[in-house]
Amino acid sequence: MEVFLEQFISSDRTKKTSSSLKKIAVILFIIGIITVLGSFLIAIIVEILALLIFIGSYFMYIDYEYELYNGNIAITNIYNASIRRAGQKINIRDVRRVYVTEKKGVKKKGIISAYNTNIKDLKIYAFELNNNKIVELALNKEMEKMVNIFYRKKITG
Repeated sequence: MEVFLEQFISSDRTKKTSSSLKKIAVILFIIGIITVLGSFLIAIIVEILALLIFIGSYFMYIDYEYELYNGNIAITNIYNASIRRAGQKINIRDVRRVYVTEKKGVKKKGIISAYNTNIKDLKIYAFELNNNKIVELALNKEMEKMVNIFYRKKITG
């Protein structure tokens, strides 16, 4: 029996924030070009700042998508609603244990949290992998049901 499920977690920030940062970056870029005539050093600093703000605008708006296929989970990060990057993959054979956690939004070293604060009515599941990484996912009822079926021997407390 093949099982395929998808879950989408939208960003907790508005697209307006990302667009505003892009506009600020463009303005700084233009100011940097104009400043080249006055001071080359200041122009370089302004251009670098514009570049950092432009890159940062992509990381302000992140959606997450989980795909469960026969117990294996693929996590995709979607930056600025346009750039898809494969994130963590959870292979059912590589999972040591699975448990529900109440630490919503707590960032710790070694823990990969593939969700944002937009998780109303979702449960946070931690997948402890054989390589000592921990991946936290915010699961809806359907995905939670399938995880409980596929990972029933590995679910603790």
